[in-house]
Amino acid sequence: MICSKYVLIGVAVYSPKALKLLDAINAANPEWRDIATVAVFDLMECKHPFDILIRYFLAPTYRSAPFLFNSGPQSPIVGIWDGAALSALETGLYDTQKLLRNEQLLK
Repeated sequence: MICSKYVLIGVAVYSPKALKLLDAINAANPEWRDIATVAVFDLMECKHPFDILIRYFLAPTYRSAPFLFNSGPQSPIVGIWDGAALSALETGLYDTQKLLRNEQLLK
């Protein structure tokens, strides 16, 4: 089955709260596995906030950047693509949890 939603989650592997979020997403897998594909990357691989945007979230066709970080990214970062378009990007535990709940990927 091909899922229309693609979810990319960046976490700082030293953050227990971010790792617990991944555990919660994994536990909710039976509820979302048919609607989304989820991938995870280590934020520590990026040396600068723009590295995160360029390497993981900005597609060549995505010229306007309404999702730029207001005050630097916080762990975790969640991007959601609906089809080929990046439709949401949140950073920080509270905002990413809220987004994931709204997308039915987290209980």
